[in-house]
Amino acid sequence: MDHDEETPEGFEGLELALGLGMLTLAWSKYELALFALFASVLGTTPHKARVIWFGLVSFDLRLRLLRQLAAEGCKSVSDIEAVVDEAVKLAKRRNRFVHWQWSEESSRFILRNYRAPRKPDSQYFVPPNSAKTLARDIRAAYERVSKAARNEHDG
Repeated sequence: MDHDEETPEGFEGLELALGLGMLTLAWSKYELALFALFASVLGTTPHKARVIWFGLVSFDLRLRLLRQLAAEGCKSVSDIEAVVDEAVKLAKRRNRFVHWQWSEESSRFILRNYRAPRKPDSQYFVPPNSAKTLARDIRAAYERVSKAARNEHDG
């Protein structure tokens, strides 16, 4: 990979930086697929669904609402339950990369959760390809969400 003039000399994190970019793009697409599923489950216009979905500022609230709507007579409740369960797990992994504190020590990247420093998982040594792995997992989940939305819509 070529270094440009903006890359600090000796910076070892280009692979990780690329993975973080891939993760960010994949998450954005994934969230839109979850919205499409929500709109299908809600059975209203995309505009009305958008007002509700994006009016909820918490991702957890959005998922809880999706789960509750699915339980109220959705055609494929178990598929949507699986999608929501997976979204909860992916969000936890993604949030580690996005919201924790980054540091570099001896050419190793470390994430620390300063909100819960006493928890056993409050520090994480980041393998260079871990963000790419998560981006791949998010893209695979996107396919499952898209399929669930199509099934709900076409049902």
